[in-house]
Amino acid sequence: MSRHYLVAWDGTDSAEKALEYAALLASASGGKLRMWQSFHPPRMRAMMMSRDMRDIYDRWIQDKCDEMARAMERRAEALRSRGLPIDTEVHVGDVLDGLIAEAQRTGADFIVLGKGKEKNRIGSLVLKVLRATRRPVIVVPAEFDVAPPNHVLIPIDLTIQDSASMDVAIDFAQVFNLKIDVLHVIEIYIYESPDAIKEVLDKLVYEELNQWKEINLRKAENISIQTHVRKAIDAASGIQEFVESEGINLIIMDSHTRSGLMHFLLGSVAEKIIRGASIPVILTKPEL
Repeated sequence: MSRHYLVAWDGTDSAEKALEYAALLASASGGKLRMWQSFHPPRMRAMMMSRDMRDIYDRWIQDKCDEMARAMERRAEALRSRGLPIDTEVHVGDVLDGLIAEAQRTGADFIVLGKGKEKNRIGSLVLKVLRATRRPVIVVPAEFDVAPPNHVLIPIDLTIQDSASMDVAIDFAQVFNLKIDVLHVIEIYIYESPDAIKEVLDKLVYEELNQWKEINLRKAENISIQTHVRKAIDAASGIQEFVESEGINLIIMDSHTRSGLMHFLLGSVAEKIIRGASIPVILTKPEL
């Protein structure tokens, strides 16, 4: 599993943790890293600037980019000394557009981001990237103690039958000694209904789960995977409870919109999981 990890880095604790985790994954799999940083200078009205002012402004931009490039190179050298292939890039312009374009240009397999500096919140760039790309995105909390993944949870929505998250988990299982659990959460509010309806709903859930297993577990020959069905007040709570009780240290999940423009290309369950997680989350986008 040789993969290309594109890390958005700015020297903050959050970005540094993302870099450390990407370096661990790349080193174990024979992959490579690209450290990427954006500088978005303030917009100036060229018509109101003299030639001298424009020259000063352009030199200032170049000086800032050179300073950022030197800082990245110093950090990259420490990783290269461990034998890890890594290169760096400073982009001038909008951070979101630049990052998405860089991922496309370089064919990155994963975009790696720090979750942000505040616990239980997601940085604005993370949300924008998650909604703007179909590439897998790895979100790493600043408080995570970097360690190789060994117990992975794949939460599943049975409306997504062909899981992209399972493909990523299989790739990781080729490198790491993974225990993989698959979890479907039945939301309890559905069960405020007559017993006869509950029985029908249970039957439908297990029929759909069996269909999911037929499609996805056949991809995973010789990999031990356990499937679980739990009930909880909502899907996000059930997933978080499972993570805490089972010692999970990586979540890989598919995401798609359920409702509302605010969750376009990013399901509300996935957003809640990323916000509350103290472990890395890989968000994938299946073909729907």
